[in-house]
Amino acid sequence: MNMYLKNILQFCFYFLLLFSQYAFASITDEEFKEIVKKIENIYTPNFKKQGYSFNTKVVENKDFLATETKGRGNKAFVIIHKGIKDHPLMDADAVALVYCHEVGHLMGGSPFEMELEENQTRKFQGEQAKEYPRSFEGQADYFASLKCMRRYLANENNIKVVKQMKVDKTVSELCNKSFSDEGKAAICIRTAMASMTLLSTFAVLHENESPQFSKTDNLISSKTRKGHPPLQCRLDTFMAGALCPVDVEIEVSYENIHQGSCSLLGGHNTRAIRPRCWFYSETEEKIFSGHAGAGVSAGSSSLISKEAPDCR
Repeated sequence: MNMYLKNILQFCFYFLLLFSQYAFASITDEEFKEIVKKIENIYTPNFKKQGYSFNTKVVENKDFLATETKGRGNKAFVIIHKGIKDHPLMDADAVALVYCHEVGHLMGGSPFEMELEENQTRKFQGEQAKEYPRSFEGQADYFASLKCMRRYLANENNIKVVKQMKVDKTVSELCNKSFSDEGKAAICIRTAMASMTLLSTFAVLHENESPQFSKTDNLISSKTRKGHPPLQCRLDTFMAGALCPVDVEIEVSYENIHQGSCSLLGGHNTRAIRPRCWFYSETEEKIFSGHAGAGVSAGSSSLISKEAPDCR
């Protein structure tokens, strides 16, 4: 089968899958505004504690499917191009997940790097630009499903919503095994299915093979990766965050790379920890190898800010 026909069939398959799941494609402007307002309301207090205002800018560009974050002075921005919400394969949960990913760059904790703010005025005046922490791409994905989506979906009737969805069998089994509470399991399922919607859209757009819940990325990184991991690795990361049973109120940290997250050091299941396809922890690698010594502390893992080779 040639690549062109394969891509056409893949597009048709995922379009029918998503249509059967939600019975409509894309979201309205009002629905989009509600998503933005809801997440802004959740995280504005957190940004205020750090001395920032939190703002969302919507760019009227339907041909550009992108989101991004910027820092400027004491303002933090999430920038969303309308193409990401108007694409026919996207749905409301997937758009919320994208937004949560961007919040994850600004609030996601370690691993991270310091990034200069976008401030042309200071640049022209010769002043030193302000630095702010920006969590790596994989960490932003993990934060999105681990913290942000749980808060976003917290007060919805998730059990009822899930009963109306076509849910992947692997997702249902993993989420119900990870959470005995039916409501928490439903949030896990909605988050996981949103990640598949998002990544399947990217797969069609970039003519890549779509990820699968029944698979995992077997790459083992020797350094923590800054940039976007491959799609399967990203699905594994979103799934890990959704499955992690650590309380949503335990915040992640920029000082302690394992705080608020699942880890082997905390005795958590390997499906709930950050995948090795992008995340490197020296202490966790010792545990994987069966050579972890006594007295290993949760704060002793290696935080490496250099990007691993791009394996997309």
